[in-house]
Amino acid sequence: MHRRHFLMTLGAISIPAPFLEAALAGQGYAISEPERLMAAIQDGGKIMYWLPTASAADSRRLGDALRALRVPLNEIWTSRATVCRQAAEAAFAGIDIAAATELDFKPDELLRTPPAPGNNRVLVGQRMPLEAAAGRRFPESMLPDGAMAIFLPGTEISLLGTVTGARIIRGAEARGALSR
Repeated sequence: MHRRHFLMTLGAISIPAPFLEAALAGQGYAISEPERLMAAIQDGGKIMYWLPTASAADSRRLGDALRALRVPLNEIWTSRATVCRQAAEAAFAGIDIAAATELDFKPDELLRTPPAPGNNRVLVGQRMPLEAAAGRRFPESMLPDGAMAIFLPGTEISLLGTVTGARIIRGAEARGALSR
């Protein structure tokens, strides 16, 4: 196994993101933005705002990838929109899913309030309420359907970055955590 793949696999299992980044940087490796975001959500304490696709198969595959990467999926909140609810049910089968009417309007409190330590909050919603809460645009080029915007909760709404569902799935496959 190549050293980088070993370190990435090890990072997916046990090394907190800052230590993994430092270890790889010390070896001359750069961590891609999607890899950095995946390591951040593996640590917990983040808000993951997912714009789902209408495909139940894509949603299930993303949910499988997140579980395979051992991303803590403790709080799942969904908009009342049918596509959001159905996508959440497909991706997170077996996990309690709660409806949040604020996801239909302005989910700023859900983006600011930290989840329990070591946990993540997944918000399954639509683009316009996210833009209203964050006070900024999220164009399709930045946050396409099926992608996640990852936030660090706090008094300000702090965007860490965005990552597509397809990239999360490829990351899980490349690490051997998810079969192709």
